[in-house]
Amino acid sequence: HAKTPECALGWYQTAERSQVGKFTDPIYHDKPTVGIARFGFQPPGTTLAALAANPAIRILMKSGLTYGQDVPRIMATARADVQVIASEQATLARMVAAGRADFMFSPAEEAHALLANGQKSGQLLKILNFADVSHGYARHIWCSQAVSDDTIARLNRAIAQTVRPAQ
Repeated sequence: HAKTPECALGWYQTAERSQVGKFTDPIYHDKPTVGIARFGFQPPGTTLAALAANPAIRILMKSGLTYGQDVPRIMATARADVQVIASEQATLARMVAAGRADFMFSPAEEAHALLANGQKSGQLLKILNFADVSHGYARHIWCSQAVSDDTIARLNRAIAQTVRPAQ
């Protein structure tokens, strides 16, 4: 409960945060979660649901990472061999490259950097796009209660003039 007017960029809107602060309209929507797979992996289909239903597929997930709305819903009924790992994304990518899993999940915004780093060290990885995974969560500017409603309205007007809706 900050008594001074403070704001922070890029926050997900949750009920708990809404109780102690104010949110602007969305400033960004996360891109769809993608998979990072070994170059030779040939997925049997283009949907995550098809891959998750296959018990022969080995999938890595990073614990504590947000994967949007579709991935958790699909993975809740997965028959695939799913391992949740606490390591960093780069470590998971190395595990995929070494053949310890068929693919891992990654925020699309990070995937190309992971691939670029992997290619430098000789790891051959590729991005999998899933036909049944839509864009991720909206991000907002979160402000303390000390920020006036007028300031939030002014921020929203500025956002409306500069931010394009998710595609």
